Amino acid sequence: MSNWNELKRPFRNALIDAFDVDGLEAMLQHHCARELENLSGRNQKRPKIVDDVIAHAVRNGWLEELAAGALAENPSHGELNKIVPPLLAGVAARGKAYYQTTPEPEPPPRVLDAQLHPYLRWMAQYSERLALSLLDPSGAKTAKLELARVFINLHATPRTWKLPEDPAIVVREQAALAALHAERQLILLGDPGSGKSTLLRFLVYCLAQAAQAPQAGWLQKLKWPREQLRQGAEGGRRGGGGREEEVVVTEEQHWCVDAPLPVLIELRDFARTGFDPHSPLALWRYVEAQLAGRGLGAAAAPLAAQAQAGNVIFLLDGVDEVPATQRQDVWRAIAALADGVYARCRWVATCRSLSFDAKEAPGGVPSRTLQPLTAPQIDDFIASWYGVLAEMGELNAGRAESLTGHLQQQVRRGDLQELGQNPMLLTVMAIVQTYYGTLPEERARLYQACVETLLLRWQLPKEATEEGKALPDMLAALGVNQQKLERLLWEIAWQAHAAAVTRQERADIRESEIMALAARHLGSYNKAEQFLAYTEQRAHLLVGRGGLGERVFAFPHRTFQEYLAACYLTPGMKLLIEAPKLAAAGDTWREVLTLAAGSLVYNNNNFEQVLLAVERMLPHELPAQGDSRPDWYRIWLAGEMAAVVGRQNFEESEFAAGLLPELRRMLAALLAQGALTPQQRAEAGDVLGKLGDMRPGVCTLEPDLIPIPAGAFLYG
Repeated sequence: MSNWNELKRPFRNALIDAFDVDGLEAMLQHHCARELENLSGRNQKRPKIVDDVIAHAVRNGWLEELAAGALAENPSHGELNKIVPPLLAGVAARGKAYYQTTPEPEPPPRVLDAQLHPYLRWMAQYSERLALSLLDPSGAKTAKLELARVFINLHATPRTWKLPEDPAIVVREQAALAALHAERQLILLGDPGSGKSTLLRFLVYCLAQAAQAPQAGWLQKLKWPREQLRQGAEGGRRGGGGREEEVVVTEEQHWCVDAPLPVLIELRDFARTGFDPHSPLALWRYVEAQLAGRGLGAAAAPLAAQAQAGNVIFLLDGVDEVPATQRQDVWRAIAALADGVYARCRWVATCRSLSFDAKEAPGGVPSRTLQPLTAPQIDDFIASWYGVLAEMGELNAGRAESLTGHLQQQVRRGDLQELGQNPMLLTVMAIVQTYYGTLPEERARLYQACVETLLLRWQLPKEATEEGKALPDMLAALGVNQQKLERLLWEIAWQAHAAAVTRQERADIRESEIMALAARHLGSYNKAEQFLAYTEQRAHLLVGRGGLGERVFAFPHRTFQEYLAACYLTPGMKLLIEAPKLAAAGDTWREVLTLAAGSLVYNNNNFEQVLLAVERMLPHELPAQGDSRPDWYRIWLAGEMAAVVGRQNFEESEFAAGLLPELRRMLAALLAQGALTPQQRAEAGDVLGKLGDMRPGVCTLEPDLIPIPAGAFLYG
């Protein structure tokens, strides 16, 4: 037997004979870095599960890992010993074409249709700039902070497998780029600000440039290390599994030669188009409309031809930014790609971890989670950031070197280390230190310092020139103080965030809405125009897009929108009034509520207001069994806000003396009853631990002991 068609059924039968469901699940995790629940339903019969696993391996190009892993786990299994070696030999000789036997249509010529070049130039220009960056105040087009200059090669959940020829060697790839390259479909998860969107933009930039200039080395920028590890080696470093490991070989990998053309879709925009979630063409129709709206309609036909040949990767950004009521339909539209003419295309979808529901996502698609930055990654980013600012003339070389060393030292402080592991917050730290020289220790203070930096830095005399003329003092021109300007931004952010929930639209706000708010705050339409131009072109706190119709605006990152919306809740009684109903909506408002608590505690020294809000959020009694998610959400998020206040402030407050035990009781009930998603329960458990888990044996030094009567002890 030498071809896959002859080996397929014997291989299936051998897997069914060699593994029960638990054994198959363990083998897939250890050798293939895949979860069985993503490949098949665990409650199905074993032959159906094996069929699903093999079909996914064939379709997605990891059959050799499955075969090698099966033999490694069962080296004495007779049938596997007969089948696996010729299978691996066939793959070694012919590659994945050995088992992916579906007739392939003739690929389009590598010389791209001329109509695609304007599209690719637009994609490269759209993705090359950082959404949050410091630009030359003179507005010079040559002064720009390019993403490629400060890109961090983020880590994700590692991919590991054993070498078939030497099972003692484990191969590991940690880079997120490696996961994007290896999987034809992938769900990329991460915390707020973990770099999901930036990673996609970098991939878009390099792939678009590579398509236009194949010999210019752009694919080599999409690189990552592949390590070969010998586990159990004496004197080796300790790996993630707790075992000693020694790096035997490190090889550099990069994206393959036949790189796909990038198609970037912001799902918050797609979600408001009235799409048919069951149509295999839903996403493509949106792409066609976007191309036509940007004057690139001529690229639609040649791009469709490339997509039908499988030469396109859909980069689907921000499932979490879609209203919760629409997420399942968006996932359905993504899954429907497999049923149409674009089934051969690759795709990757991003989502915040807390907003991800595996039951809604397409079955059988692997997921990877972005990891916190390592110390070397942090140091590299800081050095790159200040090096680029020195080249741009923002800083002299000596100042850049000094700030680099200082920030690298500061982020190793215990109070800042966790913040510095988040790419977004590390960027904020770099901006704040550049203009303040010191770093706050809490998220709310850090964001406030960054907002003040971006909003007011243009007032510095050394920068107040444009074509030889002095820039106007914006505060004086508008006749307002800093606080009033900030309150206007708060309301804009609040309107944008609230609209994304209630109107089922993206977290954008139309130009007309901003102008109406600004005119009301500032007293005239003329001042509103000055404010909008200033915040977009100078402060870079609003990012506009569109041109032919009405423009829409967004904040440079969703976390900025969430922080400013949180500030909107801090004056007066707003938090007390809004917190209970916002918390009932779930994870959409989690960041806003915790940042509002942080702003009150750290920026306003007013933790009492947070305690009152926590009391208002808790239900009068424990939720009943059944569909009580809003009440469980209130309990969870009340705990999150209480953790910002801190256990000590609770215990020292006369008002909160009875509140803390009640909150603990309800959080413990949430865990015991299995409410919400596993990830949300884990977060609630962390909160309970911070507030003091009073359950017997949980947070005590020694767990509860049980009596064991005297008698003979039998060993073995």
